[in-house]
Amino acid sequence: MMTLPQQAMPFRLAHSSLQLALRFWPEESRDWGNALAAELHEIEKPFEALRWAIGGLMLFSRASASHFLTWLKLPAGARLSTTPPLLGNDAPILPKRSRLFTVAMLAATALLLFLPHSREAFSTVRATWLGYAPWDFDRSTLERLGARADKENDARTLAFVALTMPRSDESTRLADKAVSLDPSFTWIYGGRFYRPQEVPQPPELLARLRAYDPDNAFTSLTAADAIANPRYRAMLAHRTPSPQEIEAALANDPQWMAQMESALRAPRYDTYVRKHWELICYEWDRDPSLSPAIVGYGLWSHRIPDLQNLRIFTKIEVQHARQALSEGHPEQAGNILQEMDGFAGRMVEQAGSNFERQVAIDMSRQATQELRNLYSATGRASEASKASAQLQEIENRQQAFNSLSYMVEPDSFRWKAILFQTSAILLFVCGVLVALSFLLLELRPHSFPRRRAFWQRILSRTADYAPASFLVLNFAFLVTFLPIAHLFARYRSTGVSIETFRGISGTLWGLMEIPGRIQNILDPPFFWWLLTTAVVILAALLQFRLFTRTRTAPQPTP
Repeated sequence: MMTLPQQAMPFRLAHSSLQLALRFWPEESRDWGNALAAELHEIEKPFEALRWAIGGLMLFSRASASHFLTWLKLPAGARLSTTPPLLGNDAPILPKRSRLFTVAMLAATALLLFLPHSREAFSTVRATWLGYAPWDFDRSTLERLGARADKENDARTLAFVALTMPRSDESTRLADKAVSLDPSFTWIYGGRFYRPQEVPQPPELLARLRAYDPDNAFTSLTAADAIANPRYRAMLAHRTPSPQEIEAALANDPQWMAQMESALRAPRYDTYVRKHWELICYEWDRDPSLSPAIVGYGLWSHRIPDLQNLRIFTKIEVQHARQALSEGHPEQAGNILQEMDGFAGRMVEQAGSNFERQVAIDMSRQATQELRNLYSATGRASEASKASAQLQEIENRQQAFNSLSYMVEPDSFRWKAILFQTSAILLFVCGVLVALSFLLLELRPHSFPRRRAFWQRILSRTADYAPASFLVLNFAFLVTFLPIAHLFARYRSTGVSIETFRGISGTLWGLMEIPGRIQNILDPPFFWWLLTTAVVILAALLQFRLFTRTRTAPQPTP
C-alpha cells in the first residue's frame, strides 16, 4: 500500500476529511465509506485525491440525509440498528406516530409565533404572572427607546421613558433633558412614584414643580409628602410609633401644615395622570407590540399623594374645627369644615384613581358630619337639616362606590380573561408534557424496564397526541387573546381621558385574577398549611381504614 506523501497538502486534507466523515458515517452504509478511504491510498496525484475526497463527502451527505429521513419516519424512541428488534414481552411500547409527524406539528406551532398578535399575547401572559413588573427584555426596550430619544432630542419619548424606567438615576437624567427641551413636561417631576428605598425629589425640583403649576393642590401635597416621609423613616428606625405620635409630630411641624393648608385652598386637583396616559398612548400607538408590562408598570407607578397624610390632616382639621367651636368661634369652625368639603369635592371629581376618590369621599363625609353638628349646636335647624340630607347622600355614594368593581365590563370581560389565562396554563402544561415525553423516550434510561409497563404506555400516548394538542392549544390561546387585543387597540385609539385610563387599569387588573389566585395558593405559608392538612387527613383515613378492617376481620373458630 502506498504511503501518503506528508508534504502534499491536498493529500493530507483529503485524508483528514474522509477520516472525520467515517466517524459519523451511518452504520448501514459505512462499508462504502471504508471503501472510499481505502481507495484514497491508491491515488497518486494530489488534486485527484482531493476530488475523490469531495465525492466521498457528497456520498456521506446523501447517506446522512437518507439516514436522518429514515430516523424521522420512525416513532420516538425507536433506534436504527442492524440487530433484529426485540419480540414478545421484551419489546418496548413505542408511539404510533413518527418523529416526522411531531416535527411537522411543532413547526406549524412555531409558525403561529410569527402572527402579529403572538408576541403581544405571550408578553401579556408574562406580564400578568409577574404583576406587570418589567423584566430584562422590558428594561432593554426602555433603554433602547431612551437612547433613541436622547439622540433625536424627542422630549415626549424622553418623558415617557423617565416616568417608566425602574432606575431612578437614569430616569432623573432623562427627565431633566425632557424638561430642558420642552418646559411643558415639568409635571413629570411629580408624576413618578418614589418607593421608600428611593431618594425623594430634592427641594429644587419641588420648587420647579410648584412654580410650574402653583394653583394645583397636588404640588403642595407632593411637597408635604417630601417632609413627612423622612419623619416616618426616622421614627421607624427606632421603634414602631403609635398613630397618635405620628399625628402629633405632623401637627407640630409648621412646614408640613403650611403645605397641607395650601393644598386645601388650591382651586385645582390634578395628579397629571391624564398627561401620563397621553404619553403612554403616544408610545403604544407608535409601537402596538409594546409590552403590557411597560404599560401596566407605567400606569401603576404614577405618583398619587400619600393618602395616610390626608387622613391624618383630616383628623387634625376636624380637631381644629371642634376647638374653634368650643372657644366660641363657630364661623371659623364652619370655614375650616367648608374648605375641607370643597377640597374633597374637587378631589372626587378630578382624581385619577379609586383610592384617592375613596379617601376624598370619606373626608367629605367627616366634614359634612361636623357641619351638621355645628349647625345643630348653634341653632341653625334648616342648615342642619340640609347637612343631614347631604350626609345621607354622601353615605349612599360611599356605599355605591365601595360596591363598584375595579374591572371594566365585570361579567363579560371576566370570563374572557379567565378563558385566556386558562388556555395559557393548558398550553404551558402541554408544552412541558411534549418535551418531557420525547426526552424520556429518546434518552430511555437503562434504569427503566424494557418490557411492557404502565409508564411506557403513558409516554407513548403522550407522544402520539400531545404535539397535535399543543398546536390546537396554541391556536386557541391566540383566539382567546383576540378580544383582549381589541380592547387594547380601542384604548389606544379612543382618546386621552380619565375614563380610558380607568378602563385600561381595570382591564390590566382583571387579567391578573387567575394568576393572583394561583399565586395565593402557592404562597409558602398557605401551601404548607394545605399540604400539612392533606397529609393529616390522609393519615387519619388510613388509620380509620386499618381500624375498620381489623374490626370486620372474621374471628377464627375454635
